[in-house]
Amino acid sequence: MNTMFETTQILLTQISRNLFNKIKTAPILYSWFFIMMVISILMMAALTYFVILTETELSLHDLFFTIFFLFIIKSSVDLHRYYIKSPPTTYALSTQTPHRTTLLNIITTILIINITIWLFFSTLYLIFISAIHLQINHPTLYLIFFIGILHAIIIGCTITIHLFSPHRQRLIPLILLFILFWLTQDMTLAALTLPFTLLYLLISLRQSLDSFLFSNRKPRTKDAAQLTPQSIIKTIFHRELIVLWRDKLLLSFIITSITTALGTGYLILHGIDFFIPDPFKDTAERLLPQMFIFLGIYVVTFYTAVFPALNLFLAEEHTLWILKHLPISNKTWVYGKSLTLTICFLTTLPFIAYILLFTPLENLPLIIWQLVVSYLAATIISLPLGAKYIGKKSDIFLLYSIGMILLIIQGFTYGVGRILITEPHLTIIIPTVLIAELLILFIALNMSAKILTQTTHPQTTT
Repeated sequence: MNTMFETTQILLTQISRNLFNKIKTAPILYSWFFIMMVISILMMAALTYFVILTETELSLHDLFFTIFFLFIIKSSVDLHRYYIKSPPTTYALSTQTPHRTTLLNIITTILIINITIWLFFSTLYLIFISAIHLQINHPTLYLIFFIGILHAIIIGCTITIHLFSPHRQRLIPLILLFILFWLTQDMTLAALTLPFTLLYLLISLRQSLDSFLFSNRKPRTKDAAQLTPQSIIKTIFHRELIVLWRDKLLLSFIITSITTALGTGYLILHGIDFFIPDPFKDTAERLLPQMFIFLGIYVVTFYTAVFPALNLFLAEEHTLWILKHLPISNKTWVYGKSLTLTICFLTTLPFIAYILLFTPLENLPLIIWQLVVSYLAATIISLPLGAKYIGKKSDIFLLYSIGMILLIIQGFTYGVGRILITEPHLTIIIPTVLIAELLILFIALNMSAKILTQTTHPQTTT
């Protein structure tokens, strides 16, 4: 048994050791992370209390599938990190251990990590529920949620295996499964189809090496001597753009913008009937659609601004020592990398196009105002933090904290936008805010370069 799960034990040991080292390196940051998580779970418990107190109808199926798809996304990213794009995986695949066994060990690691996260959050939530004297005793429902999350993790890993392979048509069975979930919207069915997905994952292990080789194969450039020399900033920009394209991130941003707009539109049309009891529907019809648009813009901004802005630096964790010896200044390097965020911003435009199918055209100025100001604010926050915690971070914690700050800023932006609509003579605020954000962005870029100058190469854990 120890030999079978040797890779799992090594990965878990390395991940936990790195986490403890990061906590020791930045204790204040991680204390902030923990406080934000506790507050979020406490807010969920308070929301549950409000729902029960007001007898509001809440669809458990919607809640289930929201958590379900969040764990699909996380497990997909985890397998991409620990298998597809992990340099040490090359050594594990070079041993006499079968490739399927190695991948199964990595998937087991992802299962343990994500199940632990679910148990931690759900247990803390139940503790808060008990503290406010709410009696919730549904062991069968909890078991369905647990099996569903286990199913989501397996689906996420299977998606990564085939999405980064030369045979993406193997995703068709999973697409058909998603269509079945959409048509039935039955969380019990989603839990009971676990054996099918597990069997498909075991079959998919046969093609796992194809995925690893296909994603890591380096195309050779022909006639390299005839290439036209480019400026340093343009070269760095081109390099980052290739990474975004190669890792399917640009496509992912566009799909996220479209699906978020469609989901927001669905909530605008039907969200009031789902979440609001009859006595409050008249008031909600004026407020809730704007809140759904607000949340949609928040999701798009977070995924297309915070994530790539952080990734510009966090992805260089193991190459920082090389960058420090290149004959270019940190400022040039930061400017070249950050220029790719302009392309990421363009991927948010489909959100505007699709959301207008569900909301009047008169809301367009407010939507553009929120999107532009929030995007610039997210970039301003993320760039210095990415440079500060390069090699000393845990991605999910850093993303979570920035997300909480961005939520506050976007709320303020929305309030200002509403004031501008009712007071047209204050429109001078618009160019003033945009110019101020551009100046602050310039300061943030230079601050990031200065932080990198003071950053030492992170020590690697063996």
